Amino acid sequence: MSTLRVDEINDVAGTGDKMLVGGNRPHVFCRGFGDVTTATATINGQTMDTSWGIHFNADEVTENQGGHYNNSTGFFRVPVTGLYQLHAGYGYKAANNEVGMSWVTGTSSDHGIMGITQAWSGTNGSAGDSSTLSMVMRLIEGNDVCVMFRETTYTYPLTGIDYFRFSITHIG
Repeated sequence: MSTLRVDEINDVAGTGDKMLVGGNRPHVFCRGFGDVTTATATINGQTMDTSWGIHFNADEVTENQGGHYNNSTGFFRVPVTGLYQLHAGYGYKAANNEVGMSWVTGTSSDHGIMGITQAWSGTNGSAGDSSTLSMVMRLIEGNDVCVMFRETTYTYPLTGIDYFRFSITHIG
């Protein structure tokens, strides 16, 4: 019997796509709503809409495999090009207003204003509403990824670790 032991598998074309194997897959899981930037954010060379801010300073960084997430900035630096599962959600909104939440994942102009995808609790949604963003995307090595929230005239969800969470996991 033979055993093959590898940490990564690279594509034959050398385009940078890799599959990481075993315990070295990049992953971050955070809970709790820390802070949101109020300055105009620039992410991967794009200036975002001034009414959106980056979530950072999470109450709890439960997992940070590989150390690619910086809690003081809110950025996850993509260490290897590949498919990633992105998930963010809040479990309780405290007021009868909207909550805007978004992922920013790259440099494409299709999301330079507010983010690649957005979740809203609904126009004048009820207190207690919740929302989740979850998707699989191909992310590019060296790009920053972050969760953004709407800054102006919107109500944030409750801030405790029971109510807000996000994760980024390299899946292949």
